[in-house]
Amino acid sequence: MELLTENGDVLSSGFIPANEYANGWHNFKIEVTEARFAKFYCDNKLLWAPFERLDPLMMSNKKIILGYTSDGNPKTLAGTAYHNWVKATYLVGPEF
Repeated sequence: MELLTENGDVLSSGFIPANEYANGWHNFKIEVTEARFAKFYCDNKLLWAPFERLDPLMMSNKKIILGYTSDGNPKTLAGTAYHNWVKATYLVGPEF
């Protein structure tokens, strides 16, 4: 998992054991606070909660990028990532 920080840096979660989630459907949730901190969950288990804020541009047009492959490398095509029933909800406030 990666995100763009308010400093313009790309922040990565590092290795996530994707094999734990193989051969089944899972609920993946991303929460973003009004202060632009993100939390990433799979099946209600917290996977990653970085201490860096999201870049405001990531929130300005409410863009979500999902995909590539489960190993994180689009060139290997290992472990295709399927997405079904994607729902995005957003807070309403001055920063959004």
